[in-house]
Amino acid sequence: MANTFNNMRIGIGDGSTRVFPLPVTGSVFFTCRVADVEVFCGPDYEILNAAADLGLDYLVFRTPPANGSEIRIDVVDAATYYHLFTSLDVVVKPMRPRVAVEAF
Repeated sequence: MANTFNNMRIGIGDGSTRVFPLPVTGSVFFTCRVADVEVFCGPDYEILNAAADLGLDYLVFRTPPANGSEIRIDVVDAATYYHLFTSLDVVVKPMRPRVAVEAF
């Protein structure tokens, strides 16, 4: 059984960070908004699936979101689990994943 999540907060832009870990994997349909404005896969961002040691998916922006801009997503048909980070109410900060440069 798959899950749907609406208006899930991913992080806050700082003007320089492009990569944000996602708390769900395997989404079929994905909507992303930065500062309440919808952005589009391809020209604005891409999703790296299971890109790091923990098997997390990452949202990678072509241009870093502006400082203070909130990043939220809607996800349809995500994998049946919601990462442990979220269920423990732990703040997941943006990081630099160990991904081959060719992935970008």
